[in-house]
Amino acid sequence: MNLEFSADHEAMRLEFRKLLAAARPRSAFEAARGPAGVGDAELWRQLAELGWLATAVPEAHGGSGLDALSLCVLAQEAGRHLAAVPFTASACSFTHALLGWTDEPAVQALLPSLADGSARGVLLTEDCWPRSAELRDAGGSLVLSGRARNVLDGATATHALALATEGAVERLVLLAIDDTMRGLVANAPLDLLHPCCDIVLEAQPVHVLASGEAARQRWNRMLHHHALFVAFEQLGGAEAALDAARRYSLQRYAFGRPIGSFQALKHLMADMLVSIDLARSNCCFGAAALGSEGDVLCEAAAVARISATEAFRLCASGSTQVHGALGVTWESDCHLYYRRAQALAGSPGSLHSWKERLVALLRARAHQPCAPT
Repeated sequence: MNLEFSADHEAMRLEFRKLLAAARPRSAFEAARGPAGVGDAELWRQLAELGWLATAVPEAHGGSGLDALSLCVLAQEAGRHLAAVPFTASACSFTHALLGWTDEPAVQALLPSLADGSARGVLLTEDCWPRSAELRDAGGSLVLSGRARNVLDGATATHALALATEGAVERLVLLAIDDTMRGLVANAPLDLLHPCCDIVLEAQPVHVLASGEAARQRWNRMLHHHALFVAFEQLGGAEAALDAARRYSLQRYAFGRPIGSFQALKHLMADMLVSIDLARSNCCFGAAALGSEGDVLCEAAAVARISATEAFRLCASGSTQVHGALGVTWESDCHLYYRRAQALAGSPGSLHSWKERLVALLRARAHQPCAPT
């Protein structure tokens, strides 16, 4: 199992990093002024023009057709730079999830729009639904009704994927979202760069991609891939938060010496570094398992998601502590990393739910009979 990225992936990382770095300075207020809730509209336009949004789109539909490992690299850099665009949600998770249905007319029509940035997608995971969505037959076509709560990047979405139940049959559905379906965006959302909103569906027509057990299996695979992409974004954010803390600790002097020489801060940053190294190894394990199925993919997604969530939260709060009084002001980016860490900690799925999933998997494995030698 190869746990390293190729030279081509690293070259791609450097080019993407240059583009995102050039988008600075960014602020929550600049993101809020973007049209249609896109956030940094200029960055989104550049990503579309330079083909980054089409990374996962097949070549036959106007994209680059690159593998999921490329998406992991790009998601990590998007997290590192706090890119105020729905890159991980749409260009990584949503677009990659559609690749299994490139022969469907609805998907074929959507892929070019995802590549040019005019369409943006999200996955409506189980944590979005306080009550199950209702899927029913209305005159020969299926319609979906329900309210998805606090959908990350929902304020930017034009399409969504969801798993819904019609009677006793589960169906994986694709649906369009317009402005009338978006609830009010909070005036002071937790994540200022990626505002969430409710998505209200009232008999919204859907396109069925899969039904029955196949729908559940495909949805679980999409969810695990989504969790891995988000884990890489969290890893990038944690690395940036630690790097900011390290730089500030060398520049800020107290009692005639850099504050980075104080034992308490050295121990804090050492803990942050350890958490990042653990998260990086688990994320790389997840990347290596992207082509796997079943329990291997589930375990890889769970451990990556758990360790990356814990690392990002620790590093974001630790960076704020190292910055001291400056860390809690609008002048610093510390609060943006902290807000992003807290927002991603709950979606897709809470930290507790992923730990329960991992424990259940390990218990089931422990009760399996050993193979004869």
